[in-house]
Amino acid sequence: MKVTTAVQQGDPKSMTIDASAEWHADLIVVGSHGRNALDRFLMGSGSEAIARHAPCSVEIVRIPWAR
Repeated sequence: MKVTTAVQQGDPKSMTIDASAEWHADLIVVGSHGRNALDRFLMGSGSEAIARHAPCSVEIVRIPWAR
């Protein structure tokens, strides 16, 4: 398995999508804060934007809230 990582500056959504296309990525793995619908509406969701526009599969990892 070949894994590539990078640290870049810029808009995380567009940088991730552009890098995945450039690298011909098979999978993008991103984290999610697990915000509710109102927070997503007001602030946007980076994970959701990446999943909608990425040229490959996207795995969104969400940590369950502590109870």
